[in-house]
Amino acid sequence: MAALASFLLSDSSQFITGQIIQANGGMGSVLSL
Repeated sequence: MAALASFLLSDSSQFITGQIIQANGGMGSVLSL
């Protein structure tokens, strides 16, 4: 669990999340936050 939490807070996770948001067109992912 700790390893997963640290990964979710890492820069690489934020980069991947950004790519997913762009792939989905942005609005749906932003609203889901």
